[in-house]
Amino acid sequence: MEWALAAALVTAALVAVLSYLWPLTFSISLAARLTPSGQFALASGASWGPISLALATARGVPPRLVLQGLGRVWINDSLSNLTPKRTGPPATLSAWIARAERAWAILNRWFDPIDLAFFLLEERRVVRVGWLDARVRFGLDDPAAMGVMTGWLLVLDGCFGGRVTIRPDPIWYGDRELALNVDGVVRVYPVRSALALVWFVVRNVRVFSRGKPALPKEATHG
Repeated sequence: MEWALAAALVTAALVAVLSYLWPLTFSISLAARLTPSGQFALASGASWGPISLALATARGVPPRLVLQGLGRVWINDSLSNLTPKRTGPPATLSAWIARAERAWAILNRWFDPIDLAFFLLEERRVVRVGWLDARVRFGLDDPAAMGVMTGWLLVLDGCFGGRVTIRPDPIWYGDRELALNVDGVVRVYPVRSALALVWFVVRNVRVFSRGKPALPKEATHG
């Protein structure tokens, strides 16, 4: 029994070390198209090994989610059927604003939301872009505006370095449209992400006394 326990401990330690050092590699893709008439289509997906997730929608077509892996389709349904149904009248703009204020107040009880946002943006050790290729196809009525947009996209391409490529594809003649195609690889370190988040919580969590600030009340529908 002692050798079995030792083998289990060594295996657990090896798995922990490999999980810390070895990232999960995701292949991602996105395709979007918009025409002057208002027609649009959007499709995106991500895959990790034998598991893939895809989302597609278009004008007049509800968003549809597909999750498949290991030779089976686990989810293939409209998002409206996967989300809980709301009862009562639809929420007004004031109700949405009140909910956002309440969520901000709850988060502000524990952390500074600005510090949390900067932490997520600067944490490059746990999320890394292997490579990303974006093709922007666009056509405008004004040739001068198209030239300016092409120049800005080329400048933006130079700001990201070699791992991220932005390729403008202006349509000088023909149909006017806006299309975006993105393909890439992203590496995520889940164990490092968890440890970094725990360390952020330990360093930045706020401890309040009994007199906590009151949360804003939610606005009623109407």
